[in-house]
Amino acid sequence: MTAQRVLVVDDEVVSRIVLARVLEVAGFEITQADDVPIAREAIRRHDFDLVVADYLMPSGTGLDLLDETRKQGVPLILVTGFASTDAIADERVAFVDGHLTKPFDSDNLLNEIAQLLERP
Repeated sequence: MTAQRVLVVDDEVVSRIVLARVLEVAGFEITQADDVPIAREAIRRHDFDLVVADYLMPSGTGLDLLDETRKQGVPLILVTGFASTDAIADERVAFVDGHLTKPFDSDNLLNEIAQLLERP
């Protein structure tokens, strides 16, 4: 069985590396992007099973990836500092598949992913 592929998008290098490492240890194949344009291109060129994206980045927001994820049928988990997506003033937030509030632990992350990917 091949590993499920996850794109991790975050402009903060430490956060991105930690997130990627947690997912690698859990058996996922990881691709990393540090901004929205690179992530868009990666989604267009590769088959991912999931995208985990930070909300606020200098090049845009994780919500800016929704068009690409929807076209590819890939779920998107948005990582934010907001306790709820209700605090985000963008109607696209209704189309996000999952939400994690920073700080979160690896169990929260893996539980959210398991629900989306129907993974034990």
